[in-house]
Amino acid sequence: MTIVPTGSITTPWLLKRTWEKPGILESAITLLQNEGWDGLQVDDESFPGSSSWDPRLPPLFGAFVGNLSATLVARNFRCVVDVCSTWHDYIIGPEVLPSVAKRAPAATFMDMSTYFAKGFIAGGDLQQIKNLKTMMPLYQIAIGVGLTEMPGHENASCGGFPQCTNFSNPACGCLDYGWNESSFQTFIAAAAAAGVTEIDVWRQDMTPPPSTTSDIPPWWIDTLAHFLQNAP
Repeated sequence: MTIVPTGSITTPWLLKRTWEKPGILESAITLLQNEGWDGLQVDDESFPGSSSWDPRLPPLFGAFVGNLSATLVARNFRCVVDVCSTWHDYIIGPEVLPSVAKRAPAATFMDMSTYFAKGFIAGGDLQQIKNLKTMMPLYQIAIGVGLTEMPGHENASCGGFPQCTNFSNPACGCLDYGWNESSFQTFIAAAAAAGVTEIDVWRQDMTPPPSTTSDIPPWWIDTLAHFLQNAP
């Protein structure tokens, strides 16, 4: 298991090719060494969707993560990129994901489309794994799963509390990913059978609302431990 914190960059930062300035990528190495982290994870969600689309973004983002991942891997650090292969007209939607993956062969791409137990497409999460295998090499694929917590607070992302207390509002970041012991074990086993070797868990550790808990069910840990023990 590795600890890889997630961050994002802005559209102007990317369009100005800021990563090419001297010392920028090297500063990432210094950060990882100082903090004792295993790598960095880059989120593409700070970029505009179809309402303000700029065709320069996908190739520039590919160039950025390509250079960042090469720099990190050379120093034995990891580079993981958050993507969602079911979001169309997005910086790393299905239309451009294969080309971005080719520009960053040293990076791993965590697909957020598998966060939820029911999936987002016909055929559910298992079909999405099949689709991913047509977009990039298997070694670059990481399956994202949204963390399930103990009864009373069955979500992993309450980053909006206490500012936001309407927990049914997705804008609050409070999401019930819908996993239970049976469905999670079945999905992880099927992902392993499909050749997936990495499961990325999304957890946003913020203050849990009153009368709730952020503890993790034992079956969640046991299932992932079994996956790690049997991964190639």
